[in-house]
Amino acid sequence: MVLIDFGSFAQSANAVLVQADGKIITVGYPNTEDENSDFLLARCNPNGSLDPSFGIGGKVRTSLGDLNSAANGALLQPDGKIVAVGFHPTETERGVEFALVRYLGTSGPTPTPTPTGTPCPNGPWSFKADYPFSAEGVAVATDGTFAYAFGGHTFPGGTVHAEANRYNPATNSWSPLAPMTAGPDYLFHAEYGGNGNIYVMGGLGGANGTNLNRIYNIATNTWSSGAPVPVAVFDHGHAYYNGKIYIIGGFANDVASNAVYAYDIASNTWSAPLAPLPQAEFNMACGVINNKIYVAGGSAGSGTNLYIYDISTNTWSVGAPMNVGANFPAGTVVGDKLWVIGGGNPLIASAKDVSSKGASSAPASLNNIQIFDPVTNTWSIGPTLNTARSFADGVTLNVGAGQMPITVGGFNSTAGTTLASVEANPPGCPSPTPTATPTATAIPTATPTVTPSPSPTTTPTGTPTPTPTVTTTPTATSTPSATPTATPRPSPTPRIAPTPRPRPTPPPRPILQLP
Repeated sequence: MVLIDFGSFAQSANAVLVQADGKIITVGYPNTEDENSDFLLARCNPNGSLDPSFGIGGKVRTSLGDLNSAANGALLQPDGKIVAVGFHPTETERGVEFALVRYLGTSGPTPTPTPTGTPCPNGPWSFKADYPFSAEGVAVATDGTFAYAFGGHTFPGGTVHAEANRYNPATNSWSPLAPMTAGPDYLFHAEYGGNGNIYVMGGLGGANGTNLNRIYNIATNTWSSGAPVPVAVFDHGHAYYNGKIYIIGGFANDVASNAVYAYDIASNTWSAPLAPLPQAEFNMACGVINNKIYVAGGSAGSGTNLYIYDISTNTWSVGAPMNVGANFPAGTVVGDKLWVIGGGNPLIASAKDVSSKGASSAPASLNNIQIFDPVTNTWSIGPTLNTARSFADGVTLNVGAGQMPITVGGFNSTAGTTLASVEANPPGCPSPTPTATPTATAIPTATPTVTPSPSPTTTPTGTPTPTPTVTTTPTATSTPSATPTATPRPSPTPRIAPTPRPRPTPPPRPILQLP
């Protein structure tokens, strides 16, 4: 038996798909009244374990807005893409609409790295709702849908925080959560365990760090404790893969460390020390791609090193060095590439000291993005941040059919203060270049005969000019009007944030009959 928790009070699976390689995809929705329902997908390996190469920790959660959407069925296309179908309530009293989502990520057994067409360039970073207070060293984790932030340190002033907050990308807002019961802390990290819990480990809470393993349960908004980290640690690398959380290097007992440990979530136990990092270091950016942990930058030497840990063989190798050294950058994975976000140049120190531990002075903050492609073992430069920041943390959220990296707070060496600003890089290609000549094809209307107009654009009488990207939907609910001309529905804008209102009661959910 396999239980899959999306962190909601209850979940319902309505469809099951089996890929050619034996992997199993379940599709459903969260069955709860106290939060918005979304499309939920999970993929398991043939042995029942979650497939970490699918979404975030084997799970994908797609929001269609702040109403109770639900997926009732799904199928696999011949190319391996997943199509999920269900319903989405309207903002009026007119009931619900069909909802159809196609997931463009590879779902077949042999993903093809060769792109079709020209890859989309990354768009610019944009500011999102400010964090409730300015802070650096905030621990940030994600369940794929929301970002969760814990603790932090405000400078100047020296306030250390125990507060926790959740970011909702659909509404671009932060909401408070239960504060950490173990007390204030910072310079630590958090990972989602794929089981509805977030694990916040280590920190600078003690004189030489702490070995706390704090567990936050999303559904109940409560805290508990797990088996303590084998050493008191802060400023460490961190990663989650296949039911385990890895603690890498950092300051252990107030000394730079190369030790690596793995925490088994199911058994609540720690491994013996694994193969050590090639050198002792701290403040690194980390990410997991295809069974390997990539550890970039940090406070060691020039800060350009890239070490690669093979989880299956417990061995380390060296990758191409970074273009610019980065101390305490944010690290996250977007589209199977490691994004190293900002950080500080360890060779250029500012006069402002942000932390009582680590370097004697804070390095000059960076606004650059360095992207590592493990297929080609090369680095490229991504879109720059609006504000240079180090000592920040970052995660990747699933939004619509794409991924959005987001980074929270941090320290700016020029201002000499911590930041409350939050930046995100929305996914996907920019909108196609608008064409001022919408004369492609006239959309059929209720008028039997279209009378040509002298203008190059054929516009049926009484019918609004068609939008170039509109898709004819024969079953859309039309509003009766005084004329026989049917007005086509405009394409709905995804992920709107409507004014809260009583939710319509969805129709009974049909039971999917599988052959």
